Amino acid sequence: MDDCRVGLDPTERDKWGLPVARARLGCHQRHLAIGRYVAPKATAGLERMGAVNVTWDISPAPPEHLVAGGCRFGTDLATSVLGPDCRAHGVDNLYVTDGIFMPNGGSGPYIWTI
Repeated sequence: MDDCRVGLDPTERDKWGLPVARARLGCHQRHLAIGRYVAPKATAGLERMGAVNVTWDISPAPPEHLVAGGCRFGTDLATSVLGPDCRAHGVDNLYVTDGIFMPNGGSGPYIWTI
């Protein structure tokens, strides 16, 4: 989505004088529509299984859960920055060891996978 990106801050610098990263997480209106459609159905299902005090909220705010997928991996240098072993293309001995290569963190932590 065009409204989601990671860039470098034009003015703020880290302790080494390098620009700090700034993440922008936008929300597509279709995501809100899907949430408004699914949430009541999920609530009803949970209540049929005995859940009580089920609440939900649909918001364009960034999710509180972990989000991943900013660094695609694969064998095609034109469409990925990491190889299948998470080594950066064209950079010897640079491996990414966090969850950024994963396509999506979903709605739960992916720490066990890491």
